[in-house]
Amino acid sequence: MSDPIRKQIFDAIETKIAEVRKSKGYNMDCGLNPYQGAVVGLEVPFINFGPLEEGSATDTDAAYGNDVRTVRINIESAVEFSELDVAGDPVEYMLADLIEVIAGKKYALAFTSGGDYVIRPGHIITGADSAATALVESVSVSSGSWSSGTAAGTITLRRKTGVFTAENLNIGTNLNVCTVSGVLVTYNPESTTTAGLADNIQYIGGGARSYPEAGDNIIGCFAEFNILFYTLTGDPYNQ
Repeated sequence: MSDPIRKQIFDAIETKIAEVRKSKGYNMDCGLNPYQGAVVGLEVPFINFGPLEEGSATDTDAAYGNDVRTVRINIESAVEFSELDVAGDPVEYMLADLIEVIAGKKYALAFTSGGDYVIRPGHIITGADSAATALVESVSVSSGSWSSGTAAGTITLRRKTGVFTAENLNIGTNLNVCTVSGVLVTYNPESTTTAGLADNIQYIGGGARSYPEAGDNIIGCFAEFNILFYTLTGDPYNQ
């Protein structure tokens, strides 16, 4: 028997929040300890989410025969900080991570002629002609090698600005690290965060609920989102 659509969405979110790691270009390593609905025994750093209230209405115009459901979810994360850190700074970086992992777009860009400078997660690529930029999340080499200047494959990107064209890519002062056609595949958060089961993800708000008192070295952050999805009327198992 299949799980309800709502549970399938929650399981997909639990998988997605585990991506919040520095090795994937995020600010914090909260994804090392992902939880769903945990209230005790959380190991810092962590990221934890749980559902809040849900609303529903029958949309007879756009989706006849369906229940239009919007569930509010709460994402929490926490990290340790030292006496030299300003407590507010980790909050800003955690909040950015929470917004990006749940509501951010991803992109896939094919490349060829990868040379001696190996593209790695966390790098910022820049189009030599377009000046478009993006953060590298991961790199997959399908043929060739970097050492021979023939590496070819796909770069997964986030935080894209501008429009890439058929051009070479630069990374800082390292020029022509590879060549791209400019054909970009876009993945919306509804696809990457909820496995395509949701129709809309909306960031509601977030930040710090409180700041640590003297002697406390753990700071937390939260973000809330509305997840809109459809199920058949009276049937929470199917869309």
